[in-house]
Amino acid sequence: MDNEVIAMALRMIGKNIMLIADAIYKEDEPAEAEEKPKKRTKKTAKAEPKTETVEEETVPEEEKKPEITFEQVRAVLAQKSREGFTSAVKNIIEYFGAEKLSDIKPEHYAEVLSQAEMIGYE
Repeated sequence: MDNEVIAMALRMIGKNIMLIADAIYKEDEPAEAEEKPKKRTKKTAKAEPKTETVEEETVPEEEKKPEITFEQVRAVLAQKSREGFTSAVKNIIEYFGAEKLSDIKPEHYAEVLSQAEMIGYE
């Protein structure tokens, strides 16, 4: 077996383990109680420095992930086909309702790669 394929499969397994661990951790966190605002008096108002609150822009989790290109997907599927898994590659393409790889929408590339990486390990 090609070391690159093994390394890719191990990375994918590691990512999935991290996602599962994060999900379990979030389920175990207690709901944060809302703090009541403190009453301001003349004394505390003078003591507290005025600060402006600046809201940080948060980037959704999906946007942080690097985009998977058609070329990357094609390379992985071509490698799997050369390894003798041509029918499995065709099944993945058909699963997404396509006749050929170029018919698959880019938003499905991550899932295509995920399925392709599991070919040969089933």
